[in-house]
Amino acid sequence: MKARKTSALLAVALTATPALAQVTFNQRTAIEVSAAGALVNSGNPFIGLIPADPSIYVGRPITVAWDGSTAYIAGIENAGLGGQTANTGIVEVTNAGAAVNLTAGTYGTPFAKVQGSAFIGFNDIDIQGDRLIAGYEGAGSTPPFSIWDVSTSSPSQVGAGSNEQSGRGVAFDPGFGGAGAGAAWISFGVGFTLGRGLHDPITGDLIDTLADGVVQAGNQDPAAFPGDPPVTDPGEVFETNRELDFGPNGDIYIRHNNFLDRGVRDSAGTVSSVTRIDLGEPQGDFFVGQNLEYVVMGEESDISDDFVLYNSRYRDVNSVSEFTPLHLSFADAVKAVDPSGNAVDVQFNFLVDGGAGDLTPGVQDPIYDFSYDPVTQSLAILEFGRGIIHIFDLDTGGEGLFGDYDDSGILDEPDINLLTAAIRAGSTDLDFDADSSGTIDADDLNEWVTVLFGTFLGDANLDGNVDLIDLSALASNFGGTAGWAGGNFNTDTIVDLIDLSLLASNFGSTTTIPEPAAISLLGLGALAIGRRR
Repeated sequence: MKARKTSALLAVALTATPALAQVTFNQRTAIEVSAAGALVNSGNPFIGLIPADPSIYVGRPITVAWDGSTAYIAGIENAGLGGQTANTGIVEVTNAGAAVNLTAGTYGTPFAKVQGSAFIGFNDIDIQGDRLIAGYEGAGSTPPFSIWDVSTSSPSQVGAGSNEQSGRGVAFDPGFGGAGAGAAWISFGVGFTLGRGLHDPITGDLIDTLADGVVQAGNQDPAAFPGDPPVTDPGEVFETNRELDFGPNGDIYIRHNNFLDRGVRDSAGTVSSVTRIDLGEPQGDFFVGQNLEYVVMGEESDISDDFVLYNSRYRDVNSVSEFTPLHLSFADAVKAVDPSGNAVDVQFNFLVDGGAGDLTPGVQDPIYDFSYDPVTQSLAILEFGRGIIHIFDLDTGGEGLFGDYDDSGILDEPDINLLTAAIRAGSTDLDFDADSSGTIDADDLNEWVTVLFGTFLGDANLDGNVDLIDLSALASNFGGTAGWAGGNFNTDTIVDLIDLSLLASNFGSTTTIPEPAAISLLGLGALAIGRRR
């Protein structure tokens, strides 16, 4: 039996403002991926540690990419492997979409294998369709920014990537006003001092170098922003870019240490202003694993309910070493702000599984990476400490029934008519994406009717049976215009032979007591045409 345990999260913003309405994520599953970075003693003092399973080894997993059904992980170099080759890489976790409770990961074939130095490797990966992009820091055959075709079991690099500087954050840029979209990345620098590089994700061709990418007009020195700590010791306030992501409107969010900069896009290549959000944490200079993820909550044109997830990671001031992080609980580490910097109250309900125990992370080094899929409204969080991918679903219980497009509280014929109208109009509103394919098309109508509602094409009155009552509705409107209840069972507006064929193919089908399909297709056609006359 499974139960859920709640970890409440509350972020700290620059100004004291009320938290937004609560957002809840419910854990679906967890996949243990520590095996992809596991080491064993070689028994040879001149070699030291070696991968426990070289066939899946990619370094210690530190970043995750999730598209709603498939997950990839990438690693950093573990200490003690300096003499080994091909010791960091990327690999698909092949059971991420089907795992239940806490499950050991299964893996594809690692790719982008490259030798790193201690605690150097992949900083970030992202996925869109059959393209995966990666930011790598270190020397080797894999460039700092690379694009991979993951449509087959043996991923291949697309284009040459970029060797400009060490790769940090990567993300798919939606562009602005239909222009400027592509595979984006950032490197060293502070906020918008450097631009974002951009490549064509299909061909790999270069679109913008870092120097040519989106930059702030005017003063780009972050020391000019209010809220920065005084520069009394440069070693204590060193800032560098760690991560980036984009809002659906093209706005750019850059994480550098424990600041967050939002660049408001006004064209494909420029931003009109930059808002600095002080996350209220110590700076955390030179600390990797400071991440962010933009979470889309509503319509793409309305970002008021959207938020940015991030994790706090900074120095333990009680430690002698300036590179020792303060260990935090999950609730103290993972926080959120809206695009304006206001705190967002987010809850994560972790599974409490009888076999694995409570899956809530304990107090530990707070490296967490995030990957959100807006189509399925699901979130993957990679917990670095234990090597676990936690998969969550957004709780939409307060947002209405999935498929209830008129917000009536029930699934009924008006919802079908709204869906078919959206399909005819070529809508891109993913609320109508019933089959979560990313495209609004006839497959969504089939999904709504057969899966969400649980009946058949041809069931005009939605009573679970395709019978003479439905045929009568079609016959009464044959040759004219009508909605679903009038016998129009596809996405056009005319009741015709296509609709008759759909009804005929399911005639006699029932979700309760079957009716005999006594009337042939020819008989159905004659009856329909006769009634029309």
